[in-house]
Amino acid sequence: MRRLLVGDVGSGKTAVAIAASLAVLRGGGTVAWLCPTTLVAAQHAKTLERGLSGDAGPMAVLLGSTAPRARRQAERVIAEGLVRMVIGTHAILEAGGTPPALDLVVIDEQHRFGVAQRLAMVAGRSPSPHLLVLSATPIPRTLALAQYGDLDLVTLAERPANRQPVTTRLAQPGDRAFVQRTIQRALDAGGRVFVVVPRIDGAPDEEDGPKTGIADAEAWLGEALGRDRVVVLHGRMTAEAQKEALDAFRRGTHPLLIGTTVVEVGLDVPEANLMVILGAEFFGVAQLHQLRGRVGRGGQRAACLLVPESEDEESNTRLEEVAACADGFVLAERDLARRGAGEWFGERQSGADLTLRFADPVRDVALLAAAREAAARVVAEDPSLASHPTLSRAVHRLLQRGASPVAEEAG
Repeated sequence: MRRLLVGDVGSGKTAVAIAASLAVLRGGGTVAWLCPTTLVAAQHAKTLERGLSGDAGPMAVLLGSTAPRARRQAERVIAEGLVRMVIGTHAILEAGGTPPALDLVVIDEQHRFGVAQRLAMVAGRSPSPHLLVLSATPIPRTLALAQYGDLDLVTLAERPANRQPVTTRLAQPGDRAFVQRTIQRALDAGGRVFVVVPRIDGAPDEEDGPKTGIADAEAWLGEALGRDRVVVLHGRMTAEAQKEALDAFRRGTHPLLIGTTVVEVGLDVPEANLMVILGAEFFGVAQLHQLRGRVGRGGQRAACLLVPESEDEESNTRLEEVAACADGFVLAERDLARRGAGEWFGERQSGADLTLRFADPVRDVALLAAAREAAARVVAEDPSLASHPTLSRAVHRLLQRGASPVAEEAG
């Protein structure tokens, strides 16, 4: 299996991945989950432990923050086959991070990983493991792979019955008073508010890049709304400090969380009813859609406020497009058309591929669909291409030139 599972934020992708893992584990196989952040990996580990009950047996959890002694212990039990399920962040990409024989790889929020990282999970293994990649907003390259047929595409089209669409609005650059009023209304309604900044430290005035950082946002929001209500969360904090900050936010003792994109994926805080994104033009379409998916998960009305730093026309047009469209898959298709699919025989994940003379994933969608159906029929009837000598010669010429398509393996 090489499968891309696309579903909007909160549509149930994790439940599908758990079902796939359960099927493999009950068949005696091994499973690895690759997660984008420590917080998400820890949350999934708890969910899997509850959901799989005794079927998974003991699990190994490997994070970037795992102490050296604990990591050596985990690597030992993994190597000896004493665990059949591993959950972790980029740490599991290192030697000894996954079982020698691996039957299923689940990559959560695949847009957060590069081609080489995804490839490292499956390449060189025999037999090759099944691959299930999950995303609400697949990157251009991955969407193109689905169009070419190198990834089977499954879409979860429905949203949870109690989930209301998140209202998204574009604010005027620098309108702090409006941002403060909007946050105050959300807090008065008993909610929780995420405020996300582009990076931990804002860029100096003489340099390009986002000016808004954690300290700046904390200063003016704390002064306006009460410093005792604010908690910060970012990647330089220890895993324990991140957990404490998130727990304070969940409990409501600190209902205003200021953070970086560490909050982008996988976090479930049902009371959260407002997402404010400062310096919104510095985020990609996938990031913006993922971030607004963190609110309204308890069924209440929720909103997302996009606050750019500048009045750049091109950036604001893109932000207006996000505000007007609530469908992550549609946004991903538009992103593919805007940015290109990247290199087919390489690792670049966006931009034009100058090696393509035809069958472009943006321009030739109908041709791709027809070719994919024809190729599937040919391979089903003639796997060795013995009855299709011209096609066989063309395929072998391509491979002999040294071109190594990583598409199917990388997802």
